[in-house]
Amino acid sequence: MANTNTNTNKSVFETLRNIDVTNHVKEKNGYRYIPWADAWGLLLEKYPDSTYEVFENPATCTPYFTDGARALFVKVSVTVEGKTNTEIYPVINHKNEAISQDKVTAMDINKAIQRGLTKAIARHGLGLYIYEDEDLPPEMAEEKKRVEKKDKPATSADKLKWTKFCAENGLNASAITKEVGLEKGAKLTNEQLDMANEIAKALASGSYEPKVVTLEELFVTDGAVENTAPATEEKAENAEEPKADGKAGEKPNKKTASVEELATKKEKAELIAFCKENNLDVMAILSEIGHDKEEGELTEENYRKAFALAKEKAA
Repeated sequence: MANTNTNTNKSVFETLRNIDVTNHVKEKNGYRYIPWADAWGLLLEKYPDSTYEVFENPATCTPYFTDGARALFVKVSVTVEGKTNTEIYPVINHKNEAISQDKVTAMDINKAIQRGLTKAIARHGLGLYIYEDEDLPPEMAEEKKRVEKKDKPATSADKLKWTKFCAENGLNASAITKEVGLEKGAKLTNEQLDMANEIAKALASGSYEPKVVTLEELFVTDGAVENTAPATEEKAENAEEPKADGKAGEKPNKKTASVEELATKKEKAELIAFCKENNLDVMAILSEIGHDKEEGELTEENYRKAFALAKEKAA
């Protein structure tokens, strides 16, 4: 009979180990197990050519062995796709205590064989996580952790890293949280932070179209920009020229006099929108006019240069 396993990219072990056997698990005296019939049936569903063997003691022609003293054990092998795994299983009672030779029954031997069969199957991967004291197979366990993590509040360190990125790129972090659906008074979850990070990166590269707030709202407010540079310029213009000894008469401070007015959030949004409408890369445009975002915010002069170049390319 042909192999019915459709996932040829996975090994036998990977395929069997990631089968969810939760509905087949039983519990007795605090121990979890899979009934041998369930384990064998699940194995044959995937690999119908599988076989098993119960070994006989050549000295006694019985399906069990002895350690020469009191303990008894059975030996069972399972072969799947040409690979054989063998389980040596002790003959024990319902309390998982060894049964001595003088008290053992045929039923005890039979139960040990079936338990050994189930464990030999587990060596191939099926239900192995049960013996690892896990609740789900590896792939499902990872998915469960991922789902649980996305609903947990984001850590302060992760939020700080994101807000820093927003600040460096002139983005309005508060507006972005609205865009990802954060309700007033609620905590930002890991899933929302991941979405916020993606939006921030897209905005920084000029390739995001908002769905909840306006494009202008996603950038820092005008006040955050215009209340700094113009005020500094005015102070520089009205400052009395100091003398050579540090008083009036000296030339103005070079750094203060060179402060340039920055582009407003509306202007930056207009530039991004224009580039998007005309299939232009806004970052490439800014690079061509000599603007390096690491050097600081976009100035009014560079904004005009960038818009002029964008219009020229769009024509």
